[in-house]
Amino acid sequence: MYEYSSSADERLEELRESDVRVNYKGTVEWHPMAIYKSTCSVQIKYFPFDKQACKLKFGPWTHDGPEYSLFQQAGLERGEFRFRLRGNASSILMRQWVYR
Repeated sequence: MYEYSSSADERLEELRESDVRVNYKGTVEWHPMAIYKSTCSVQIKYFPFDKQACKLKFGPWTHDGPEYSLFQQAGLERGEFRFRLRGNASSILMRQWVYR
């Protein structure tokens, strides 16, 4: 998974191995140990009484974009997403992101 919407994107490499979880239906859950950093411009004139949005575009590093979809599955907490191979039961769960 790669965040490529910002030229200031920085991915901190995690050198530990990570396991995947495969269930009997073929669903695959992967919990990568990675931190993504990105910057975006925000307006602070009306802070803290406004809302800001920072759009991040995620996509696969090794496969074509149309083969995958990123979606929020029902029952997941806010900030959790699944990254799914289209037309296949396989999916990757991305855990909650921390905003600082």
